[in-house]
Amino acid sequence: MKSLRNQIATLLILSILSVVGLATLVASQLLERPLPEAALMPVARQITLITRLAQARPGIAAEMGLELGPAPAGGVPDLPGTQIWTQMLDAADSGSFWAGWV
Repeated sequence: MKSLRNQIATLLILSILSVVGLATLVASQLLERPLPEAALMPVARQITLITRLAQARPGIAAEMGLELGPAPAGGVPDLPGTQIWTQMLDAADSGSFWAGWV
């Protein structure tokens, strides 16, 4: 038969191990990288807002030094990045990102 002292020691060790395990699990969940939508969507909404403002008030945009051209800037395109930003800007423009939140 186990003594009370051994039972308390076992309970204490198991309690400490379970608290450390739960703390590790919670910390690993909280420190994960955010989803791309969560990180990029605020920037996409700001780009959409600035673009709408510049199209509606070209004089103000010119005063601020903002230039909107008919084509993208030159250089080598980043195709995966372009696809992601296109999806984000389309979602920000249509408001579909907020459909699940409302």
